[in-house]
Amino acid sequence: MSERPNMVASPVVEELAGVRPIRAILTLDPSSLYRRRAARLRKLADGHVAGRYLGFAATLAEIQDQIVAQKPLQSGRLINTREPIDRMTQADLLRDAGLPGVLATIATGLINYPEDMVRLSAKEALALDPVEATTCVVRLQRGEFSTVDARHASLLWAALGLLWSQSAARHGQDARLQAADTFCPVCGAPPVGSVIMDGAQAGLRYLHCSLCESRWHRVRARCSNCDDPRPTELWSLEGVMPAIQAECCDACGSYLKRFNCEVDRELEIVADDLASLDIDALIDARGFGRTGVNPLSLPSVSTYFR
Repeated sequence: MSERPNMVASPVVEELAGVRPIRAILTLDPSSLYRRRAARLRKLADGHVAGRYLGFAATLAEIQDQIVAQKPLQSGRLINTREPIDRMTQADLLRDAGLPGVLATIATGLINYPEDMVRLSAKEALALDPVEATTCVVRLQRGEFSTVDARHASLLWAALGLLWSQSAARHGQDARLQAADTFCPVCGAPPVGSVIMDGAQAGLRYLHCSLCESRWHRVRARCSNCDDPRPTELWSLEGVMPAIQAECCDACGSYLKRFNCEVDRELEIVADDLASLDIDALIDARGFGRTGVNPLSLPSVSTYFR
């Protein structure tokens, strides 16, 4: 077994003092999002210790890309779970938006996958009736991960994410961003991680949603979880993945991974997060709790929703 690389702390970078306008919310185009994710996962899978799982994740992203192209969301506007909405109304909205059909298409696309467990999960997902499927999805969106069979969770979230990413692309800019939003202002889900932008938003930090794929601005100098103004420590693997760090906050004991696109423009946050779980293991061992959620590797408990 190879020796794990050491962790190194990086100097804290202060928030930029530029005067250019900062867009509070960014939405991504689903027509290219999943295709780019799938390609990145394929590249990362080559020679990776978790290559088989990364390959499955790539196939799932490819199916999502096909659905966006062939069966886009026809109508319906979904509601942020941080808004006052009861479970029955939430489930009705998801059914009206076509969630059961999207789930069936995803599962059908995996029915002949070479891995036995994936085929079994796909068959079981196909066997879920629409009421049961939407009930499970509502639980997932509310952070009740332990109440949903882990074999179905990633497929259910993939179906839900497809609906939300398309809804966000149409209506996300209408959302109102609060000064210290820990959760997505568009859909109410937690972030995957934070992104240091390049291009027109170069140097700015945005949090990337684990569900609707929107990004919302958060000042770099504050903790993304508790908004503590004291500098967070940045940790990375020595000599490995220099563009990926963990933002660790002593005030609340949480951490969130940071993906610096100024260092590596090829980063795709969901794919690269999944391929860098060694960082999570080492930060967890230091007693910090992760606040981010990866849609391709959902937690088994609900402590990530605060």
